[in-house]
Amino acid sequence: MLHLPSQAAARLCDPNLHAKLVRFDSHQLRGFALSSADERIFTTEALYPSAAHFDADLLGVLKMLAEALFVNNTNVTYPMKALLLITGFMPALDSQVRKGLQHAGFQGFSSSRYLLPSDTQKAAGQKLCRLPFTLGQCWEQNKELLTEAVLKSDHPALQFEPGRVFDILLFMQQDPNRKLIAV
Repeated sequence: MLHLPSQAAARLCDPNLHAKLVRFDSHQLRGFALSSADERIFTTEALYPSAAHFDADLLGVLKMLAEALFVNNTNVTYPMKALLLITGFMPALDSQVRKGLQHAGFQGFSSSRYLLPSDTQKAAGQKLCRLPFTLGQCWEQNKELLTEAVLKSDHPALQFEPGRVFDILLFMQQDPNRKLIAV
């Protein structure tokens, strides 16, 4: 259930939430990568002081969006959709995208519901916070191919929004006959 528009608008005006959303919007998935040792790293200087700081921001923003827009929300899907719609930062873990992740070889996204993680010490929080780094790495490794395909599409402006591109690709990959991404 949604909050009244006036309630949601008031909460969305929170300067802390606004600043964090601007940060996600300005970086997209650029600057997020995995090291050769499979550790999460930032390739853009001063993006975040550490992966733990990023984790806190991501889970904090999702929680703030959940509280601002929805009444008693416990699922990650709707706050992630809000983050995707507002910033384009990363795909939203709806059931289709989770199926696409499964077909790509990602582990741990098979449940029928994906609850909003409360911390990064649990598997769900770790998987959610690792996803931007994995997708950022994928974008960088395949940037030329992905950009060329996007430029040939009806939506060439998406070349600057890898999070939205991955949302579409993973949605399409829910069909097991399509192999667009693989880990």
